[in-house]
Amino acid sequence: MQLVNSDAGSPEDQRQLLAWQKHLQRRALDRYRQGDLSGALALLAPMNEDHRPDGSALGDNLKEEWARNRLQLERSRKLVGAKRWWEALDALNRIDHPWWKQRSLELRQQVSKGLLSLKAKEDDHHSHESGLPTTVPMEQLDSAVRRHIAQGMDDFKAFKLACRELGGKVVESGPESACQR
Repeated sequence: MQLVNSDAGSPEDQRQLLAWQKHLQRRALDRYRQGDLSGALALLAPMNEDHRPDGSALGDNLKEEWARNRLQLERSRKLVGAKRWWEALDALNRIDHPWWKQRSLELRQQVSKGLLSLKAKEDDHHSHESGLPTTVPMEQLDSAVRRHIAQGMDDFKAFKLACRELGGKVVESGPESACQR
């Protein structure tokens, strides 16, 4: 690279070097998307794009994104274990790498089942109550809660705010909470 960029290098040499670098970057990104971080970094190494002390190399960005996705998956596993379904869904929704998304599919199904069981419990709970106010429609509440969680809000705070926005109030019934009008 130094020879090409020196006075001895021609414009054609520089174009060829640039084409080679772009080709390596494309191959590295393809490997990265397929879940091969170390292979991607190895492809970036010959052009010093695997790591820089200031963290500005493409490889540094890939490692950071990889770690973020891995941590979100680990976080969602812990939240599923604690049956904190809304927070687990939020963590899963923050995973944006194709390989990590694939690895999270089974967990995503668990979260969906957990959320459905919450809805079923809520529906069952409210079917036995006669004089209570009607509940806020679940679809609207779910949409509002998801919107607030996506903005970084804690799941229960998001639930309370969404309930208020839809004209309801949070009603505590033992360990369960409902949004009623």
